Amino acid sequence: MQLELTGQNLKVTPSIRSLVNQKFSKLDRHMHRMIRAHLVFSVEKNNHQIHASIHMPGHDVHATSSTDDMYKSIDDIVAKLDKLLIKTKERDFDS
Repeated sequence: MQLELTGQNLKVTPSIRSLVNQKFSKLDRHMHRMIRAHLVFSVEKNNHQIHASIHMPGHDVHATSSTDDMYKSIDDIVAKLDKLLIKTKERDFDS
């Protein structure tokens, strides 16, 4: 899967990049068909936001997280995407 990280009013540091790579590798266990993930990191005052989009054949999954810490936002967005991917996988198997 190709990861694309973009920062708005924020520089994406190597530590953030490596943490995202580590966390997103766990998402591959649900859907092996993920083509590309695009994450947009932004900071406004004390609000750290992440907007994520995962592109797969026939599906696009989107999630947003906003917390007071960027590392908490990364954990939160991975948890949200994990749930969404499980739902998508179950929907595919039901049909």
